[in-house]
Amino acid sequence: GLRDASAISVASASVMIKTDGNVCTDSLIVVGAVAPIPTISEKASKFLNGCKLKEFENNGSILNEVGDEAVKDTLPIDDIRGSAMFRRNIVSVITRRAVLSAVLRAKESLKK
Repeated sequence: GLRDASAISVASASVMIKTDGNVCTDSLIVVGAVAPIPTISEKASKFLNGCKLKEFENNGSILNEVGDEAVKDTLPIDDIRGSAMFRRNIVSVITRRAVLSAVLRAKESLKK
């Protein structure tokens, strides 16, 4: 049926990592809906480079740091979908989740 409202993201994050063995050699983190256009988080991407995949196991502090770095590259606004502060919090959370997901996929590919 017809929708009463639009389904628009408050924030989004996407992560790509390249590895050499167990080490992240290159990464790209893009956050969306927290700046005029989707934005590459240079700070968060650089933070991941050189990290060992096993560093992410049961290590909330490294994920928190990546999330914090991603927030530094955003320019969120207040609007009807959420405040700027809410968007910053969400960017941190979804970036951490996206990084962890990418790391787990990379580790799985090493097993093949």
